[in-house]
Amino acid sequence: MSDKEAYWTRSFTVDDKKYEVKLYHYSAKSIAMTSSDDFGKRFSKYLKEIGGRFNPKLSVGAGWIFKLDSQSDLTEVLRKIFKGEIKPSEVDVRAP
Repeated sequence: MSDKEAYWTRSFTVDDKKYEVKLYHYSAKSIAMTSSDDFGKRFSKYLKEIGGRFNPKLSVGAGWIFKLDSQSDLTEVLRKIFKGEIKPSEVDVRAP
């Protein structure tokens, strides 16, 4: 793991499942988002729409990387998720 500290952390519940999301200033041009369990899979459609890419080998742990320019879009997507305006995809997240 990295010595980077999250600049934003939020815990919330969606469909009776608890998640924790953390945002990091990853580089001068990017931000990273890590989350608990299957959050990224369940909301991947929305994260990809704003330019997010999943990377299992980030120095802060497996997560999503975004261009710094996407920060306001990411904030808006997360706000809508927290308020229940965006619903998760029903995906099977069990190991094969």
